[in-house]
Formats: sequence, structure tokens, C-alpha cells
Amino acid sequence: MKKVLILQPYEDQAKAIAKFLKSHSKDFTVVGGVMDDKEYFPYIPFFDKIVKVTPDFSIEEKNYDIIVPTGAQSTHALLSAKKSIRIGNISFDQNNLQVFEKIPFLAIVQGLGVPIPDSYQNPDDIKEFPVFFKQQFEKGANQRGIIHTRAELEDISSDVPLFFQEYIDSVGNYDVGFLARDGEILTTFMHNALYNWPKPGGSGVVLRTYYNERILEYTSRILKNMKYNGWGLVQFKYCHKRKDFVFMEVNAKFWASIEFAFLNNPAFLKELFGIHYEMKKVDCIVFCNRLANYGLIQYVQLMIRFSSCYKLYIKDSIKILSFRLLPESGKKIVRKLLALSKVRFQ
Repeated sequence: MKKVLILQPYEDQAKAIAKFLKSHSKDFTVVGGVMDDKEYFPYIPFFDKIVKVTPDFSIEEKNYDIIVPTGAQSTHALLSAKKSIRIGNISFDQNNLQVFEKIPFLAIVQGLGVPIPDSYQNPDDIKEFPVFFKQQFEKGANQRGIIHTRAELEDISSDVPLFFQEYIDSVGNYDVGFLARDGEILTTFMHNALYNWPKPGGSGVVLRTYYNERILEYTSRILKNMKYNGWGLVQFKYCHKRKDFVFMEVNAKFWASIEFAFLNNPAFLKELFGIHYEMKKVDCIVFCNRLANYGLIQYVQLMIRFSSCYKLYIKDSIKILSFRLLPESGKKIVRKLLALSKVRFQ
């Protein structure tokens, strides 16, 4: 029995990995590792238990066969401590951290002949609005969005450095999930995110399968240049002005919508954990927990519109919607009950 520690267990990608390990194999004990939280919920489906991890992972390295970082925070922290991560047949190298430095990496991508948005560090250099803003160094806190006017720009405050990009006005984004070794792609899964949460550029809410040779060629060009080892997701948007796909970023981590890839391509988990299962061909998927953030009216509208799509987290979405509909007094009671259900780390 292998002991697997999955960091940031509340992330959707962490839940997906735990779910597939427990559903398709009896060879794993799956533990969730909480990093910074002083309090935690003691139960998450498909996890055998939840624990607090040490900052340098020195104890965890001795106690677990596999440590799996999921979000940006845990990926950066573990890779900084260990320099290299290995899961099954796939190594994830410290060299991948260069993608977290958004501005220098954009310059590298542009040098490869891959289109990028016009970008600005100094807000005074912005020529036209709207613009998109995000963190200069990826921390996974979702500090990103759209600024429509210079007046709005002056109201933006952040405790981390931001930069600004030309707003590519097209629906959704086009993404390539991959495993790679020495810059060569081993397997991929592409999707088109039609809706996201947060809306300006977050995790996919409604996604469909998609394939495009140009996107794949751009992705291959970037990964070969980096001699990339590991897993990740490359994101693009279609620019009508350029009549081409524009590179947005590489997410050097397991991505939030990875369950869509697992369902359609068993090669990911075969390479990573050696587990085998039949492909479930899913052409469209709805992450209902994210959709619930749109509010009841849009939730119902999109659930009807995409009624034939595969759906995840329906129960969670009902809880979110129910909470949003409560009066403020009811919300306070729910928050107190949730606080009582948590366990405090000693």
C-alpha cells in the first residue's frame, strides 16, 4: 500500500486526483496535506485523513511514498524545497518555476515567434482600455481582472506587484493540458473553456473538448525551448485582430479542471500513478460548484442550455446557492456552524 500525500486538498484538482486513485485502485492510502491553515475541515471525500504539513516537508519525505502538489502555492513551495518532484514516470523540475515570473517568460515566448498580448509594467504606458491585470509572480490568489477606464486603474490596490495586458476580446480560452519529458510532449488533452469563474479569467465552468494543430504546435515550441519536465496547462485566447491564437500563460501545476482530462485520457494517471481504467468519452463538462457563483438565474439558464453535458459537484452547487439565498442573519448562523465543525491544529 503506497502512502500518497496530496497538498492543498480543498482544490478541485486535488479532489480529482484523490477520487481517481481511490475509485480505480486499492493500492493507495490518500492523505490531504494542509499548508498554512490554522483550522481545517477534518473530512473531504476520497481522502483517508487530513494532516498539517511542515514548511520544509522534511517529515513528509520520510513518511510518504509520493507527495503531490496541486495548486500554485504548494507546487512552488515543494519544488523550492526539493528541487525536483517525481510522480510515477514523470519528473517535475525546478526549471519550470520560470513560468511563475510572468513578464520575463512572456519575452521568451515572444522570441519563439508565438503571439503574446501587448503588456505593460508601468500603468502610465497603457495606450487603450480595457486592459487585463494579473500578478507579476503567480501565487494562485486569483488577483486578476479587467480594468475598463483609467479611473478604475487608479482604484486598483494590491499587496503584490501587478502588470497589465491588452484585453483580448473573445469568448473563453483554449487550453492544452500535458505531460512532458525533456521538452517532448508525452500526452495531451485540449479543451475550450466557454465560461470561467472568476469570469475575467479563472477556472473553467463550462468546457468542451477541442483540437487545434496550431495551438499544439505553439505549445510544443514553448515546451521544447524550456526542455520542460512535468505536467501543466498552456492557455491561449483567440485574437480576431491578429486572426491567430495568443499565448496567455503556462500553469506549471495540476490545473483546476483536470478531471475533464482524466475522464477523456487515461494516459495521464497511467504515467503518474500506474492506474488503469476505461476512457469515458465526455465532450462537454460543467463544474457546477463554480457555476453556482454566477447566481441562481444564470445557474438555471446555463444548466438548461448545457443540460446534455456531464456535470460535477451538483450537491456542492446547491449548498452554495442555498447559502447565497439566505438572509444575512442566516449566513451568520451557517458560518458559526462551519467554524464549530473545524479542527484546530495544535
